[in-house]
Amino acid sequence: MNVPVVITSLGLGLAASGSCLGICMPFFVPYVMAKDDTTKKGFLTALIFCGGRLLVYMSMGLLFFFVFSELLADVDEISEIKGFSYIPLILGVIIIIYAVWIIFRLPAVKVCPAKYAKSAVTLVLGMLIGSFICPPFIFMLVANIDRSISIFIASILMFWAGSSLSFIILGSVSGKFSAYMRKKKGRDWIRNVSAFILIFTGIWFIATTFINR
Repeated sequence: MNVPVVITSLGLGLAASGSCLGICMPFFVPYVMAKDDTTKKGFLTALIFCGGRLLVYMSMGLLFFFVFSELLADVDEISEIKGFSYIPLILGVIIIIYAVWIIFRLPAVKVCPAKYAKSAVTLVLGMLIGSFICPPFIFMLVANIDRSISIFIASILMFWAGSSLSFIILGSVSGKFSAYMRKKKGRDWIRNVSAFILIFTGIWFIATTFINR
């Protein structure tokens, strides 16, 4: 395996983690704080969330490798292919629904066991967030498209690992901070504040769907 190529992909992932957090932090931190109250729970939520991102990254990467490889030299065309113009709208609606559920404590989640429902929601949200393909990821695909499939997959995995590190740390810290805030301010207070932040975040995602048209 070409180690320098794989290490470079890891470096690109680490470099991209800053911009990922800039986009996701307003949503991710309140989400963790609303549902988790320990460092371990926050860590597991971040891990599942990043697992959703990995599913999308791998699917996108393999799609480009086998289907759209001839178009990867044209960034504008890639943007059209990966557009998913309604992803922000879908994500915004899901975020707002989840926030309303937090505020009013609606029982809809009891349709299936809570631990599976919460994990599924986290996984789906990770997949939706992962659908916003960042320029460093596209650059990594372009750089490795002519290599073997094994190196290509390894590069995607390393990019994901690098870009996920900040989420893992942030999720763990948010879970710990949530436990502290709940002891000092009360569980209901932190849940409601997180829910209202989620509502504004959802509105922002919905607005970007129409602003970018």
